[in-house]
Amino acid sequence: MLKGISIETGVNFGPLTCMATIVGSGQVFSGHEDGKVIIWATETREKVRIINVHAYRIMSLLGVGSYLWAGFSTGKIYVLDLRRDRPVVMKDWQAHKDSGVAILQLDEEGLILGARQQVGSCAENGEIKIWDGLMAKDRLTKGMVDRSKEYCHWRDLKILICSWNIDASKPTAQDANSGADRKLFESWLTNMDQEGPPDIISVGFQEIVDLESKKMTAKSLLKGTKRAETETVSKQYKRWQNFLTNKIRELYSPMGVNFKLLECNNLVGLFSCVFVRDKEWENLRSEWTHVNMVKTGLKG
Repeated sequence: MLKGISIETGVNFGPLTCMATIVGSGQVFSGHEDGKVIIWATETREKVRIINVHAYRIMSLLGVGSYLWAGFSTGKIYVLDLRRDRPVVMKDWQAHKDSGVAILQLDEEGLILGARQQVGSCAENGEIKIWDGLMAKDRLTKGMVDRSKEYCHWRDLKILICSWNIDASKPTAQDANSGADRKLFESWLTNMDQEGPPDIISVGFQEIVDLESKKMTAKSLLKGTKRAETETVSKQYKRWQNFLTNKIRELYSPMGVNFKLLECNNLVGLFSCVFVRDKEWENLRSEWTHVNMVKTGLKG
């Protein structure tokens, strides 16, 4: 009969939830409800290090090579790199939605039979997912980043960022105005002249439509708008897009500089356009360009 050994974790840690080890490491890892991992030395049975991984409960641990996988009650999986003097989180992702990661299991025969080392995660709701235990793609990406100086050339770009509350004015009225307002607008789009033309121009407008109209705003946010109203607003966005495109061409073409429209988006009175200088256009890739819109405030 095996004789049990009791080791106190201490009062500064949450209750123990799971344990794991890595063969040959001489260490045991314990996971706790407060999101901490304690590394223990198997010979001395003393704490080697305490890692604050996350604020949520650790439900499962698994040692894979020199990495420690941790499954959380939030459904997230964290991978800790133990090769460094101070273990760091190498990667984390949402593995399961609305369910904790109850079990992490290594496919012991994967490398022999399929030349792969797979890790399975089982959620509390019974969902099972399979992951690359070797994290080959991540290691390749890290290797590329570490050697980026060998194949990358770094340089600075000049970016002009403009923001203006236009109070629902129309571009046709602005264009027709040949006084101080027009000069101000043109100066606004070319205020980097002393440093030379910018490489990227980002223009953001607020209140491109009349947000003081409570009726229109409420319909837009809560009930949607009628087709005629939607078309009117869309035309307003389109007018400003065309106006900016033409105005930038008018201002910069005499300098021998041309711009192309990269992105144009709008969201309830907000409007943004991003223009890129033609000499930089060939350096862009469509898969690198992403636009995200986050709704905040009322019902956000």
